[in-house]
Amino acid sequence: MKEHEHTANQEPAAKPVPGEVAKDEGSKPPAHHAHHAHMAADFRKRFWISLVVTLPILVLSPMLQSLVGLREAIRFPGDMYVLFGLSSAVFVYGGWPFLKGFGEEIKARRPGMKTLISVAIATAYIYSSAVVFGLTGKMFFWELASLIDIMLVGHWIEMKSRDGGFAGARGAGETHALRCAQAHARRQREGCAARRAFGGRQGPHQTWREDPRGRSDRGRREVRSTRPC
Repeated sequence: MKEHEHTANQEPAAKPVPGEVAKDEGSKPPAHHAHHAHMAADFRKRFWISLVVTLPILVLSPMLQSLVGLREAIRFPGDMYVLFGLSSAVFVYGGWPFLKGFGEEIKARRPGMKTLISVAIATAYIYSSAVVFGLTGKMFFWELASLIDIMLVGHWIEMKSRDGGFAGARGAGETHALRCAQAHARRQREGCAARRAFGGRQGPHQTWREDPRGRSDRGRREVRSTRPC
């Protein structure tokens, strides 16, 4: 009986609040979250730069010049080489993420969207470049630049949406952890108040169970059970 009263009078040891641990661990974004944010910023930068370079490509494209009836008014000596240079810049700079992804997908033997995009823009660029330097045919530089711009903005939106979805899920998890921490602290305060009110005896907020591992020569030891958050 004395052992039982002694156990009941003991104050519970201070325990870390669950919400504080979850908050500290969630203060720094995980690696994949930072990776998505970096990729979104990279696609955004490449899109805007490629879009600016695409505008003169559209102006210098013979097909579009003929379509609006300004072919003779806009053309000048060496305009095809200027068109080739601008298109090469868009192909290399704007298309680099897809060309790099093409190599990674082929190396992993898992061709996907970047493989499809790379094959399309590489075919258009190589064929159009050959036309500039003497091959008979039509150039597809403006189609090449437009396709790269569309793919860049599409991947930018995709990375941005993934980043936002992760941030929302992380915020919901932190809110749940905070509520659990508040409930845990409230139950601890109620338990301490009940023990003081009952003079150290078993209060309404305390439940007791026998610990089967506590059997010894001195008898069975009783420990306080706790309810999960």
